Amino acid sequence: MLARFFFVGKTYDEAVSEALPFIHKFSQKMKANVAVVMQNNGNQHQKPFDRNNICFDEDYFLQNSIIGDVATCRDKIKRFQDELNLDALALKPSAFDLQKNLESLTRYNQEVRNYV
Repeated sequence: MLARFFFVGKTYDEAVSEALPFIHKFSQKMKANVAVVMQNNGNQHQKPFDRNNICFDEDYFLQNSIIGDVATCRDKIKRFQDELNLDALALKPSAFDLQKNLESLTRYNQEVRNYV
């Protein structure tokens, strides 16, 4: 199973502009959490924490999410399927607006899911 942030828009730019505020907030929260863990790393009851192998950058999330227009989302899912031999895909809607997420999920069901 692979879990990914997800938003299918009418256009690539629309999808990114809807998802980016959500991803930005998630990225900021994760960076803050890492900072707290790093600060508490001196506690002898915790395992050492290696920040070098974790990436919470917005660009990284966008590149590795299923966000874009219909064709982009189809291509990304196919690439993940080919590279990872996926059995299941968990989609995390990535807009703050509930109606936009519902529209994105509808677009996914009608224009993406049956083609991958």
